[in-house]
Amino acid sequence: MCKQDGSQFSWSLKEPQAELLDESGKVIGRHFAGPSWQLNDRSQVSGKVIARIDSPNADAVPWLLLGAGIIPEPD
Repeated sequence: MCKQDGSQFSWSLKEPQAELLDESGKVIGRHFAGPSWQLNDRSQVSGKVIARIDSPNADAVPWLLLGAGIIPEPD
């Protein structure tokens, strides 16, 4: 997301969005806000932030230690 502060503009992470690929490069799922991961079979896992520290690289997202739980598939 682009933010404006006076005459300055900067980019910030709104939420992660990524495709999950298998060894052959086929899309098998996606990663999105939560943090959550969902496979094409609709199975899903969401993480809970246990700990967070800033990355040594000031331009990178924070490092997170996550716990995870399985979310039941909707009926």
